[in-house]
Order: sequence, then structure tokens, then C-alpha cells
Amino acid sequence: PFAVPKAINSQPYGGRPRCMYGGACRAYGCPIHAKATTLSVSLPRAERSGKLDLRIEAMVFELPVDEKGRVTGARYLDAEGRAHEVRARHTIVSAGSIGTPQLLLMSKSGAFPDGLANGSGQVGRNLTFHLHPSVIGVFDEDLRTYTGFETHAALDDLHASDPKRGFIRGGVVAELNTFTHQPIAYAALLAGDHGFGAGWGAGLKERIRAFPRTLTLALIGEELPMEESGVDLDPEVQDRFGLPVPRVTKRQHANDLAMYDWYEKKLFELAEASGAKSVRPGRNPELHISNTQAQKGNAHNHGTARMGIDPSKSVLDKWCRSHEVPNLWVVDGSFMPTSAGYNPTLTILANAYRVADHFVREAKKGSL
Repeated sequence: PFAVPKAINSQPYGGRPRCMYGGACRAYGCPIHAKATTLSVSLPRAERSGKLDLRIEAMVFELPVDEKGRVTGARYLDAEGRAHEVRARHTIVSAGSIGTPQLLLMSKSGAFPDGLANGSGQVGRNLTFHLHPSVIGVFDEDLRTYTGFETHAALDDLHASDPKRGFIRGGVVAELNTFTHQPIAYAALLAGDHGFGAGWGAGLKERIRAFPRTLTLALIGEELPMEESGVDLDPEVQDRFGLPVPRVTKRQHANDLAMYDWYEKKLFELAEASGAKSVRPGRNPELHISNTQAQKGNAHNHGTARMGIDPSKSVLDKWCRSHEVPNLWVVDGSFMPTSAGYNPTLTILANAYRVADHFVREAKKGSL
């Protein structure tokens, strides 16, 4: 087991205080900014540089190109739907694994009839999520799961491929604080709002009382990339600006489903060995939710503009620079060729800093 790395201050750092163990880290802003976020770290740092021009409530709809096939900047709509254009020598896209392919596909032109930087046909393809089988264990002792971060420890011992299991790859097993929800949200979850069911009345009250003694074990499992899973432009549905919305198509590989089943059983064993007096699956078997259904809508999206050494099979090079458009870069989770079996947030951040360092080095040499 190992302590899960988190971008949360354990001691004062960068002008921000240490964590106060408030317990509402996930899906909430940190009231003291101990948790590193775009709001608490990145934007203030950029603002202090004097070089930040932040356009709020803006929807970029096109990255135009010149006669040489280089991006000239970005065209966007403001909150009232008025069009604007900004020009730039280099354009860095970071709209996420759904928004980035949407923007590239909307930016088609005579030079790029299938979408910007899409000569390989790989823009929007190979969308992956993470497999998240989980179990919920109730213990005798008060675990105080309502304090601190959402996860403290993880287990990597079961990550490597083992042919005896009947599937390849794996993932990391993490301990989560009561499904990472606070009491009211947890009650709504148990009441059936999200299909987990515990009903109402006595059954619901019993589980709410057990809230401080409840702990979740969950897998962050590696999905295999598939070309059939991806993002394209919806031919019928448009947003309020009249732009085509991204259409997500998801296919589940048989390897994913085999991994889900194996790890779910292993999670039961781990919870019971840890001393849990009762263990139930994170998905509700009473509602006959299969492991295929349990995957739909999961978080952690990656892929859709994968990096690689072969321009015919990838969108970006190893520096997340477009193979086809030399002044176009992508630094969100789209660059990842596979989901890997870990939470992607710190990997995406580390890669963005890696690319930024390379960009600065090359710019100083005049090589961009």
C-alpha cells in the first residue's frame, strides 16, 4: 500500500495554508485554498505575470488556418453570441477529451476537410474512461470518514497483467471515504436517486447512522482503447449558439468486463479481510445492474487526440504537438494513448508542465 499523492497542502506552501481536514474535497471548492486548483494556483500565478488575458463566458468554435496550413488563432462567441477573433503565433488547446475533438472537427477547411489535424482520421477516436467496480464496507469502529481527503491509501499489488485472470492490464485499488459523498448527498444516493437504492424509512436511517463507519474500496482500472469509442459532431443536435454538440459513442471491450468482474470479487475479499462486518457492491444487484451498464457515464475521460510516433496512427507527437499543424498543441487528457490504471489528473498536469518546459526551451532557441 502507498499514500495517494494529492495536490493538497500538508503544510503551508505557495502562500496557501495547510489542509484543515474539512472532508469536502471532491466536487467542492476548498474554502481556504489548501487544495491546488486552477482557481487557487494557476490563475493567480498567471495573473501576477501581467500576461494573462482571460476571456470569460467564451465559446471557441473554430481554429482558422492560413494558406500554409498553420493555425492563425481562435474564433469565439461571447455570452451574447457575438463573434470575435484573436490571433496567435501558436495555439494550445486544452478543452478536454470531449471538447478538444469537437473543436478540431468543427475547424475543418479546404486544407483539412475532415477536421483540423485529422489527416490520420484519429481525432475523436479511442475515447477511454476508467473501470470503477467498488464495494462498500461497514465496520464496527468509527472511521471518521467524513473528515480529511476523499482517499488516503491505495494498493498497486494487483496492477500488473496476469494471464491466469483471463484479461490483460489492471488498475490501482483505492480506499475512498464513503463513496466520497457528504451525508445529505449520500442519503440521496442511498434513497435511490442514482439507482443504488436503500429505499426510505428504517433501511435508509440505518445506513445513514452507519455513515461514519462506512468505507469504499474501488478500482481505477485501465480500459482498452477502441476506435469505435469516440467523439464526433452530432448531425442533428445543436447548442444555443447553433454549433453541433459533441456526440459520444461508447463501446466496451470484453477485456474490460472481465477485469471488472475479477476486481469486484477481489474488492469483496479485501474489504472482508480489513474487518468490514458487512459488504455490498457499489452497484445495486437488486436493480439487476450488469457490469456493462455499470460502466456507462464513468469519469476520467482520455484519448481522442492520442500522441504517437506514427502520424498515420496518431494526432500528436511526443511533445503533444500536431503532426500536421506545427503551431498547434494539445495538453489535456486527449493526448493519452490509453487510460492507464491510475487517476489521470496529476499525469495531465505533469504532462502540461513537461510540454510547457519544452515549448519555452524551443522558443528561446527560435526553433518553434
